[in-house]
Amino acid sequence: MPIDVLDKQLYDANFNIIASTFVKWKEAKNDNKTLDNLAKCLFDMYCYTNSLECRRIHLESVNQKLRHENLDLRIKEKKDEK
Repeated sequence: MPIDVLDKQLYDANFNIIASTFVKWKEAKNDNKTLDNLAKCLFDMYCYTNSLECRRIHLESVNQKLRHENLDLRIKEKKDEK
């Protein structure tokens, strides 16, 4: 299922707002262990989401390739029938 460009832009914008706000909090309280743990959580969430996005792109590419090959085989089969 293709991702909507607007959904992706909204995700990126929201993540940027969260990250920039977090950086301000971290600069104000740089020795806060809770903020350190939250930073790790944000990083892990970003990496997970990015890995899902990469997987989706790869699977879409493989799916498109298989559809193309399927079409080519069907066309070849029709030609061979004649």
